[in-house]
Amino acid sequence: ALNNATANELVTVGSTTTELDAEANLTFDGSTLAVTGAITASTATDQILTLNSSDSNAVYMALARGDTRKGYLGFASAGDDFTIFNEISDGDFVIKGNDGGSTITAMTIDMSAGGKVGIGTTSPEQLLHIRKSSGNAMLLLESVTGGDPELLFNSEASNRSGIIRFLDNGAAAGI
Repeated sequence: ALNNATANELVTVGSTTTELDAEANLTFDGSTLAVTGAITASTATDQILTLNSSDSNAVYMALARGDTRKGYLGFASAGDDFTIFNEISDGDFVIKGNDGGSTITAMTIDMSAGGKVGIGTTSPEQLLHIRKSSGNAMLLLESVTGGDPELLFNSEASNRSGIIRFLDNGAAAGI
């Protein structure tokens, strides 16, 4: 009974009962439950947030700062494509992780540069830019069962050539 609550309410999820400050934390307008502050769920088992909608409606989780939506993830009203959408103009997609206790940027998709992808760099200079800060940077093409690994060069313009170029600290060098 959180609708129009004027006093704290007890909410039970599974076997855990929590007292919520209904006046300060919760509002419900008949179709939307809004929570001010952090939402924490603690259980002894896996925690799953389920957002469900009929087959014809979109279902997504919006991410906002203040009253401004910055992005969302979910499914559009048509189709089965899972979408992650950054609504900030030229806002990048960045995947970070923990490598031996240090935070690293594993991959960046630079939206201001036409979707260039950087692995190991936050400023990709080409459609695919792979950078390793030390040691050999390698690209591995591997075929496990049948078929050959291939590197394909294709130009839809006539009289073009595929080129493999090597630069030694920015200066042209041979292969």
